[in-house]
Amino acid sequence: MKRKIIIIALALVLVLLPSIALAQSTVDGAMEDIYSITFPYQRMSFYANGRYWAFWEEGEHLYYNTSVDGGSWGTPAAITALAYCNSGWDFDIFYDSTNDYFHYVYVDRGSEAATPGLNYRMGRPEANGTITWAAAEQDIPDYGVGSGEFQRCSISIDTNGYPWVTAARGSTNRVVVIKSSTKDGTWTLDPWFPDYLDLTLGGGGITVVHSKIVPLTGGKMLCIWPDDNATDKINVSAWANTVDDDWTAERATTSTIEEWGSGKPFFSAVAIDDDVHIVFLEDVSNDIIHTKYSYSTNSFGAETVLQTSTTSTSAPVITKDALNNLYVFWENAPTDDHVYYKKYDAAEGTWGDTVDWIDESVLDGLPSLGFTLNTDYYANGILSVYYTADPQKLKVKTESLLSVDTLEPQTLTSTTASLRGEIIMLGVGSVTTRGFQYGLTETPTWTESETGSFGMGVFSLAATGFESDTIYHVRAYATDSQSTEYGDWVAFLTGQQGTDQPDEPDDGMLPPVPTKAPGGWIIPPDDKTFDTWPGSDLINTFADMVSRSFVWFLLTVATIVGVGLLLTRYTRHLGIVFLTLGVVLGVFISGQYLDWWIIFPYLIVGIALVIKEQNMGIGF
Repeated sequence: MKRKIIIIALALVLVLLPSIALAQSTVDGAMEDIYSITFPYQRMSFYANGRYWAFWEEGEHLYYNTSVDGGSWGTPAAITALAYCNSGWDFDIFYDSTNDYFHYVYVDRGSEAATPGLNYRMGRPEANGTITWAAAEQDIPDYGVGSGEFQRCSISIDTNGYPWVTAARGSTNRVVVIKSSTKDGTWTLDPWFPDYLDLTLGGGGITVVHSKIVPLTGGKMLCIWPDDNATDKINVSAWANTVDDDWTAERATTSTIEEWGSGKPFFSAVAIDDDVHIVFLEDVSNDIIHTKYSYSTNSFGAETVLQTSTTSTSAPVITKDALNNLYVFWENAPTDDHVYYKKYDAAEGTWGDTVDWIDESVLDGLPSLGFTLNTDYYANGILSVYYTADPQKLKVKTESLLSVDTLEPQTLTSTTASLRGEIIMLGVGSVTTRGFQYGLTETPTWTESETGSFGMGVFSLAATGFESDTIYHVRAYATDSQSTEYGDWVAFLTGQQGTDQPDEPDDGMLPPVPTKAPGGWIIPPDDKTFDTWPGSDLINTFADMVSRSFVWFLLTVATIVGVGLLLTRYTRHLGIVFLTLGVVLGVFISGQYLDWWIIFPYLIVGIALVIKEQNMGIGF
């Protein structure tokens, strides 16, 4: 029986532990080669409707897979049996979060096409992992754009919902921009297109063009492409969405860009309103550089080196979160088989330290060609990176982007304070625990929390037990299924004795929080006194040290146990003691004084003892 009780107790502990989402997993473990995802200016993943969605090229076909938690993936499914895509750099994905559709384009190099062309399709990613297609796969005609095959395509959706595609055509040596005048999954050429962007700053001479079209506000678009001649710069030109050929004057970066092989450049971009943040690998030094293009001035800002002396294929990829913080990832530098990132804090306006995020040296390793890296376009509360590991595995690493802020305490008196925090961004699912850590220094002495299912917003705690005219430090924190995040430390001064401030009016944002005292998980009424008790001075002194509510609770428990033991003297029914204690604890819970899980050990042990004692013939 003792063994059974131990097993029950362990099982209870396991049930009560919060579930932890896997942070690193394999999406597909049998890809044909490492080129299934390649250049990070294209996107091949997103998060929508409670699922991670990953796309890749394998065996000349396009595949996708989904996961609810980022750890357990289903069976890969082919998008279409007619997709003959040469490699990962010949297709691109764009998820339109506003309308909840994703769009793809790829260069069809199959034998069924007389001349390899562009294929397009639009679908809705469903919560069950399936795709509802808006229309059949569409062929994008060549529209008489030069000769030879299309190469290196990209796709984006403007703020009006219309799809745009860029590509190169073998004989044109320039960027081809094509827009559809329909946005229902069919493809109809907009009357102002196709357009051609000629290289003017470098004297012409593009051979193989990789380009990206990026949506700005109000239907405007920015086209980005590196040249492939003596200058090797990143070039941009913006569409103003007014009249035909309304492209801004071309602008180029100061630094040159590294290109692998024949015109395969390493860059990535993400837009925040009408500013576009671009990262690229510098040609000579192999430094990773960030710069920002501003549409309002049609100019580039300063260039910032994020990482020096990487490898010649450490192609960076950039993404953002809901707070417009930027994240830049790269592989194999300064150490092989590692993935690193650096974060730009939008509120502070500064870049943080380099974070060594993934260590594949102890797992499958990374290919020496460090451009098989991809990440999501859109903020979803989850930082996720997809990458190719050797041998031919597509993996994903995820991390919660839960973000918490500590607000200035309010309603300060000589012994109380209303502690306040705010969950400003959710990570994986809802917040399961939120609370505060505080003490006389920035090392917490007391931790107070509440459990449940919480979203974004302000939360508060009326805390007592402080000393008057004393400086305390507090920080808010929150926990979801993947991580615990903390706000900054905030210092506050309690009032002097006899000069308590009046309570501030309720702002109506949250219901009143039950009062807690420093010392643990109990939420009491903390107004119990022991002045009429024998030895009250000693009891009050102890109560002031550990909180009066805790002393009252200990006395209550002692009384219950004493009564229970007295009963067992006549009934020998020890299980009654635990059941009684569990019931009384339940009363505390119904008054929101205790966390709900406290009663279960008592009830389970009590039931187990009652069963045992009945089998032994012990009872009333």
